[in-house]
Amino acid sequence: MAGGPLLAGALIAVSLALPANADQVRPRDLERGCRRGDMTEAEWRLRHQVIAARLPAPDPVHPEWFGEEYSPTAYWLCRKEQSADHRGIADCDRHRLRRN
Repeated sequence: MAGGPLLAGALIAVSLALPANADQVRPRDLERGCRRGDMTEAEWRLRHQVIAARLPAPDPVHPEWFGEEYSPTAYWLCRKEQSADHRGIADCDRHRLRRN
């Protein structure tokens, strides 16, 4: 998959830029997660975009620190395809798993 975040299962260091309106998301909102609550679709997407942008780029020297499908870009693309009403359909969190 040329140009994608993963190439034959290898981790590629890709960083996402924070969106221009990232300051609209309060840090405590990110800590509490992205549950439906009283969020609009736009707020839900912005939170996930900020979460994806704040994920560290994969470290090719230490691939054991990341899940097999770790990719901030793939996480954001997966979430972007979902709507706030149907967020449980795709398992996007697999793209942000890290090992301690």
